[in-house]
Amino acid sequence: YPAPAPGDILWEVKEPSGEVVVEMSPGGQDMYGLYRAGDIEVLSESDNLYQFSLDIAVLDQKEVSNIHTVTITTKGIKKTVHFNLALKMTQETKEEELNAEVLGMEMGLFIIIGIIAVFLILCIIFCIYRRKKKSRSKNSKTYTAVKTNTNMHGQPV
Repeated sequence: YPAPAPGDILWEVKEPSGEVVVEMSPGGQDMYGLYRAGDIEVLSESDNLYQFSLDIAVLDQKEVSNIHTVTITTKGIKKTVHFNLALKMTQETKEEELNAEVLGMEMGLFIIIGIIAVFLILCIIFCIYRRKKKSRSKNSKTYTAVKTNTNMHGQPV
């Protein structure tokens, strides 16, 4: 078999929906630097052994869900290999996710307490305003509204 040329190798990453994220040949790199296809490495010419590599900068849940393939074309024959990626969650990663969740809950609780405090302050201000409105001052004397009872004839008791 002849040695593969860079044009004979095609790395492809697709989203689960089928949308192509990146296509590149050995030595290529995407414009964001997230993917880099390594050059073809000859392991043994006598045994026709070659090594191809794809470097992924960020490996997260989203990347693991993508479809990764390499297509090799030799003498008009195409062979496509699909790669399944896996992400092993360590105890530290789980703790970080738990801490982020707890932080979100604490923030929500902080917002609720803040709203209640603002509501109470507004109620207190409203009560003070109503009390001041009931008592009016005139000529530096304070007059307070007093409720009086009247009898049947309209005369004060």
